[in-house]
Amino acid sequence: MKNILKLSIFLIFIFLFTSCNARNRISKDEKILNKYSKKINNMDDKRLINIMSLFINTPYLASTLEINNNEKLVINLRQLDCLTFVENACALYKCNKENNFSLENFTKNIQNIRYRDGIINGYLSRLHYSSDWILNNIKKGYIRNITPDISDTAFYPEVSFMSQNPKYYKALKTDKDIEEIKNIEKRINKHNLHYIPKKEIHKYENRIKDGDIIFICTNIKGLDITHVGFAIHQNGELHLLHASSVHKKVIISNKTLKDYLMDIKKDTGIIVCRLL
Repeated sequence: MKNILKLSIFLIFIFLFTSCNARNRISKDEKILNKYSKKINNMDDKRLINIMSLFINTPYLASTLEINNNEKLVINLRQLDCLTFVENACALYKCNKENNFSLENFTKNIQNIRYRDGIINGYLSRLHYSSDWILNNIKKGYIRNITPDISDTAFYPEVSFMSQNPKYYKALKTDKDIEEIKNIEKRINKHNLHYIPKKEIHKYENRIKDGDIIFICTNIKGLDITHVGFAIHQNGELHLLHASSVHKKVIISNKTLKDYLMDIKKDTGIIVCRLL
């Protein structure tokens, strides 16, 4: 009886501790959201890029969404990887357009952007591949892929990395999970996209606007896109506003976007999308 009582007390303590930590995290994120909303309301120029720039110097943290055993919506404005930076910035911009900066509305926007058709239904309902993220957010009416308007160079996604390397994804636990991600990969690979080869970016810089989403394509086998950020022009040249794993924070790249890509052999070019 004593052992059962001790176990019950221990479990209650764990529950309260976990709940308290979760509330503290939400409280910190809500404070950041309130800070951003005040800054936006005081902006004379509420252009998209000015809202995105609020995130500059936010610390970088890889795999910010891989923290739960079961898929749950993660809100983290304190630390960002490249994709969660883009998602958080887009959700904040959407809050501004809706004139509603409540945590509830921000959370709704994050969920709608991050998950297939805005519905959380396990790990594989999250849009893991960037091509899938692009295609589904076009379907939801959040973005437009402007790349075909600029370049006629074909880009064929050939994704297979997740199904071929389940050891890197702790949530891919069963053969059924692996079969499901294979089916998702097959659906993605049926789509033909366009991209701008990195050697040609300078020709089209004037067609790319500040705040356009820049997806960086790769030649790594099984992957489609390895990095994402926002377009920003400085001194008449196109740069990248992004969460940098090298600099460990959100920055504007010192190099032009073209030079940034030319220095990385695995990078082949870009897909450009515009928020609606």
